[in-house]
Amino acid sequence: MATFDFNSINSALTDPSKLETGVDFSGKSLKLDSEKDAQPIIDAINACPDLQYLTLTGNTLGVAAAQAIAKALERHPELKIARFSDMFTGRMKTEIPPALVSQLGFA
Repeated sequence: MATFDFNSINSALTDPSKLETGVDFSGKSLKLDSEKDAQPIIDAINACPDLQYLTLTGNTLGVAAAQAIAKALERHPELKIARFSDMFTGRMKTEIPPALVSQLGFA
């Protein structure tokens, strides 16, 4: 039977080299319509050398902003987690599919 070592688990969880890095704009209630509107997010993505996650929860994205963010994400194949819940509040049904196609690559 294997032994359970709390110290090794604690070390693994608190190891700074294992911390995920990313960009979090959650809950800012941003209305991003254009590339210019999305520029703060694009700048943060570009400034993150190891983008493991991107959180845009609680903001609303239009097609042009989503396309601009998607272009910035092309330089980050290491992206593992995209938290995009509640991202299209107040958008027309016709805006959502093109924004998803550009953002997530769905066809």
